[in-house]
Amino acid sequence: MKDFINIAGSYLKRNIGRIIAVIFSFGIFLVVLSLYSLPLEAVAYASLLTSIFILIIGIIDFIVFYRKHAELDKLKSSIVISDFTLPGSYDLIEKDYQELIKIIDEDRRNIINQKDKALTDMVDYYTIWAHQIKTPIAAMRLILQSEQSDSNNELLEQLFRIEQYVEMVLQYLRLENINSDFVFKRYSLDDIMKQAVRKYSKTFIRKKSGLTMKI
Repeated sequence: MKDFINIAGSYLKRNIGRIIAVIFSFGIFLVVLSLYSLPLEAVAYASLLTSIFILIIGIIDFIVFYRKHAELDKLKSSIVISDFTLPGSYDLIEKDYQELIKIIDEDRRNIINQKDKALTDMVDYYTIWAHQIKTPIAAMRLILQSEQSDSNNELLEQLFRIEQYVEMVLQYLRLENINSDFVFKRYSLDDIMKQAVRKYSKTFIRKKSGLTMKI
């Protein structure tokens, strides 16, 4: 009921100019009839017929207004994509507004497409970079491992960190790609921790760090 009252109030506010014009015209009609000293029954009958006609036109116009509001409200709550069709326009102003909406929506989609393309290009670039950087890293590792020395060991540790940073980039790019194939499984936390310890064992040994695991 409250929604209906709000809609009716909005309709009256939208057509306030027409309502005032109709009332004013109806008043002129009564004044002219009274000036000619017509019988009261004739004036009353003409006024009744005019009132009924205006009321019918107003009811029909309100029904059209209400249905269009309901259609737009349904479209507003159910729209999920940009490809939608607005209700038909009954006057030039509504048509102009719909054209403006279509232009704004088209510009918005163009901007989104440009942003998506820029993001895709950036992801592709860094994906290629991350894969290509692995080749010189592997070559540097082989060179450094060919001769044992403190400086080489230090460089190997720094190279290991670079590899981890590259791997972080690849993992991030995989997460950003919604087409990635994810496999969800149960893993033992103990096995994961042991793998991590083995992976960073050289760093622990070099820094003379100890690790105690309590399972």
